[in-house]
Amino acid sequence: MLLPYGTDAPLYHYPVTTVVCILINVAMFLVTGMGQSFGFCPLLTESDFRYLALEFDQINPIQWVTAAFMHASWMHLVGNMVFLWCFGIVVEGKIGALKFAGLYLCIALADGAIGQIPMYFISGEGCALGASGVIFALMAVALIWAPENDIHCVFWWRYLYTRQVDLPIYAFAGFYFALQLIPLAIFGVRMSSELLHLMGMSVGFPFAIVMLRRGWVDCEGWDLFSRYHDRTKGSSKKLETILGEARERASGQQALNLIRSNPAAFNPPAQATAAAKQWTPEVAPCDVEFEFQFCWALDASDLDGAQRNYDELVRLDRTGEIDIATLVKFVDLLASHKRYRDSLAPLSILARRRGTIGHLAALRMAKIYLRVLRDSKAAQRVLSEMRAPWAPKINQKRNQIILQIQSTGYTDQPT
Repeated sequence: MLLPYGTDAPLYHYPVTTVVCILINVAMFLVTGMGQSFGFCPLLTESDFRYLALEFDQINPIQWVTAAFMHASWMHLVGNMVFLWCFGIVVEGKIGALKFAGLYLCIALADGAIGQIPMYFISGEGCALGASGVIFALMAVALIWAPENDIHCVFWWRYLYTRQVDLPIYAFAGFYFALQLIPLAIFGVRMSSELLHLMGMSVGFPFAIVMLRRGWVDCEGWDLFSRYHDRTKGSSKKLETILGEARERASGQQALNLIRSNPAAFNPPAQATAAAKQWTPEVAPCDVEFEFQFCWALDASDLDGAQRNYDELVRLDRTGEIDIATLVKFVDLLASHKRYRDSLAPLSILARRRGTIGHLAALRMAKIYLRVLRDSKAAQRVLSEMRAPWAPKINQKRNQIILQIQSTGYTDQPT
């Protein structure tokens, strides 16, 4: 069993609506008799609050919302609220309280509609209640917006084995998706909790995609489509490019070997060399070799090799000649392995550049200092060193980080 309790996803907004939704669920549970009048769903026929559940013998849009706040037992309530907290903060943390409230309401309406309307025409018997449909929809939204962020979980097996694990959202969502499919595969497709959960997920995906495509949420390039595109775009063309670069580097390596074996044969006359030295800095062959190997390691996604050659370039004071695209690729490779501390060095080089690339690098550095290293002072210093002017979107993100710094109790304002 996997029980989530937190996440490492960046939260740009306080989870106000998430907390309010949890409180409403608890209040509804207490007001309706703490679930004792419900028992299991078939016993709802004698409940005074039956009209609040999703009844399949009618089409009632009010029930599409109210049913999402009803629960049949303490276990039902507590389990759902834990999941609501974890995925609510991921989603609300990206879009804020008002947008999340609207999204939550729209999901509840859509989930209730696709559950009640078909069942009204198929059988007209039974009912459903609980926030799990909305929660599975939020899980789908989180899967689209932040697939590689971790969910902190407690794993236990029959009270005999317990441990804490961190799972990426795509793995956690995939696990629970498979868990819903197993009963349907064994017993057939019929109205059940598992089917309602999958219907909830099917509601979440279109909401997540539409909001992402319309720019109503900023996932900073970490959404599912951006990550998939980065890894697979033009795969055949990329392979051809890599092979071409490999051939070029191989011939370059051969040239270096020839120069090393007989340097005199490749040196120009002494007088020309002296003149050239007045305006051309001398570059040792090993410097070029490290640059070749650094780029080659990045193309092969070899983090250890890239880090090793980058360290050599730092030692030789050659990092200033690495182009922006290569540094960005190195930073992204480090981030994909959660080596955020190591990414500060190349980010600091990028942050010295003027324009958007320097501003984005500074913002990422500030986030690492604040969220990973818990160093509010360093985060504030990085923001203070950002050189104006900056674009409105950059300024908005900068202000968000400033608010997060202030929430830690650090009060100095960046200039």
